[in-house]
Amino acid sequence: MTVGTGEVPWLPFLRAVIPPDITTVLEPVFASGYVGAGRRVREFEHALEAYLGAPQVLCTSSCTAALTLAYVQLGVRPGDVVLSTPITCAATNVPLIHLGATIVWIDVDAGAGNVTPATLDAAFRAWPHARAAVVVDWAGTPCDYAGLDTVARAHGAHVVLDAAQSFGSTSRGSLLPSVGDFICYSFGPTKMLSSVEGGAVISRDAGAAEAIEAARWYGVERDARSPLEFWDYDIVNPGYRFITNDVFATVGVYMLQRLASRLATHRELAALYRGELERVPGLDIAAVPSDVDPNYWMFTVTAERRSDLLRKLHGAGIHAATPHNRNDRLSCFRHLPAQDLPGATRFADTYLCLPIGPWVRLEDCARVCATIRSGW
Repeated sequence: MTVGTGEVPWLPFLRAVIPPDITTVLEPVFASGYVGAGRRVREFEHALEAYLGAPQVLCTSSCTAALTLAYVQLGVRPGDVVLSTPITCAATNVPLIHLGATIVWIDVDAGAGNVTPATLDAAFRAWPHARAAVVVDWAGTPCDYAGLDTVARAHGAHVVLDAAQSFGSTSRGSLLPSVGDFICYSFGPTKMLSSVEGGAVISRDAGAAEAIEAARWYGVERDARSPLEFWDYDIVNPGYRFITNDVFATVGVYMLQRLASRLATHRELAALYRGELERVPGLDIAAVPSDVDPNYWMFTVTAERRSDLLRKLHGAGIHAATPHNRNDRLSCFRHLPAQDLPGATRFADTYLCLPIGPWVRLEDCARVCATIRSGW
């Protein structure tokens, strides 16, 4: 990309980060003749359980699949009201449309983009018979888990945590979120932990976890099959083809072993952004509670005259972005009840995300900051 009279390299907002030597661990998988859902999927699940301190992790083909399995286990049916955030990837809410649910939107913090205990409580008070609530850790910053859990318990409600963006984040020193009947992760191409494609679901209920394990493979209880009569099985509750495979699981194990380095890089760059941009007129950075350590998968700011700032950054070869459209503005959700959501409106109309990741050098970060500080 040419900027002015010189050649300025394009600085991407997001990109996949998979080391070239990944082929060394994939070659044995391909040579084995078995690339489907086998022992390497179990190895990945056990590695995730050890990392998170979770009792059981079930890997899926995507986070969308994980969320679908969670919603089904909660008994979401046509006509059920489910509370959810509009500030998220559409993948959070599209499965609810397929299940026939009526989504009622929860407002969010105008600066951080997360559902708060106050906005969740207001939503439950307005819709006391809601089947469940869905919350998201925007950009890798955990919600107020303790506060949300208190609200959910007060209303006797179920919660699904879409943690697609927050793998590796901690809240009160714990990697495993303390809220949610179900916790769903994404291991997509650009996520903090990538297995190329994939996801995972954690259930706090052992019975639900057992049902999900069967449901992700058509409804077959795979471990109950006879090794001699492999195809002699029954299906009581029909499921889906939502399990991951040994190829992606092998990548996941490999990348998990290198996650600490990537987390350190994102946090170092985030600290630089905060230090350089916290007093820029017209720009705000949401405060992070002292008991939370985000993974900073994305670095989000809110800006006055956002379009002007985006144009200036793009003109300087910097890809800042607004990666997700506010869901209630998407055509597939416009049949739902219209709501006044001042926090979501403010956030959606002012937020943007800056480049952050191993491909961003310290001098790149300095260039981004200098471009912003020069005004727009």
